[in-house]
Amino acid sequence: MAANAGQQNLDPIAWSSHLLALAARFGDAPAVNDGKETITYAELARRAHAIAAQLKAHGIETGEPVGMLLPNSIAAVCVSYAMMLCGACETSIAWSSTDAELGWAISLAKVSRVVTTKRREAAVRSNACEVLLVDDMRFDGAAAGCAPVPSHAWGRIFFSSGTTGKPKGIVYSHERRWRGNELLKSVLPWVPQPGSRILLMTPFTHGASLLTYAWLDHGGEAILLDGVDPPQLEAILNRGDVEALFAPPTVIAKLASAFGTRHFPGVRCVFTGTQTLTPAM
Repeated sequence: MAANAGQQNLDPIAWSSHLLALAARFGDAPAVNDGKETITYAELARRAHAIAAQLKAHGIETGEPVGMLLPNSIAAVCVSYAMMLCGACETSIAWSSTDAELGWAISLAKVSRVVTTKRREAAVRSNACEVLLVDDMRFDGAAAGCAPVPSHAWGRIFFSSGTTGKPKGIVYSHERRWRGNELLKSVLPWVPQPGSRILLMTPFTHGASLLTYAWLDHGGEAILLDGVDPPQLEAILNRGDVEALFAPPTVIAKLASAFGTRHFPGVRCVFTGTQTLTPAM
């Protein structure tokens, strides 16, 4: 794995204060919708802080790589925030990973604990990892604040696509993670407003998570779906209240195939990846 060079240590990163401030400001406004459930900002802060406390109770240390193997869901958002709050190094592994890909990611990042569901429990245990089942986590009690996190501590590990060999791990400190979030917000084509909705269908391990944080920092709502389901998408887009969506070229192709030249009112922007779009796309 390659750590970022030229590290500049900031003051400790106050993830907890930031999330609690969002909960205080937006309270009962919808924050995340995964097609099965919607939670408010207050509930997001409560669940994330509860999970962070349970991760700490398991002895997870600041900067420790902790695996997250979850489908697109409210649980994924809550666990991701919890990793920030407790100072862990979130190591997101794609839910669609094969057992071999899972084993490679675990060995490369030297992960000894993974947050997942019962569906992938056996595969994780086969890699000699402790399993922390999100199904068994408790969300009772009020959100108790967490201490700020040292800026230099490892904060997240991304994996490359693996198209030119086995995936590589890229390490972000908590400082770089904070900076990345701020930089993304600074280049959005407009500032999302409270209630503004963004539709996300790609795995939470990459772009979907980054846009979720950006939208939630402004009081918007992230609609997080686990894959491209045309009937479900059509029902959501026909409402006319989705302002933006994230769709790399493969997803754009699926949308074009499903909907042709149809226009959906309300959509102002389609965010995509770095791959060059063809004229047809």
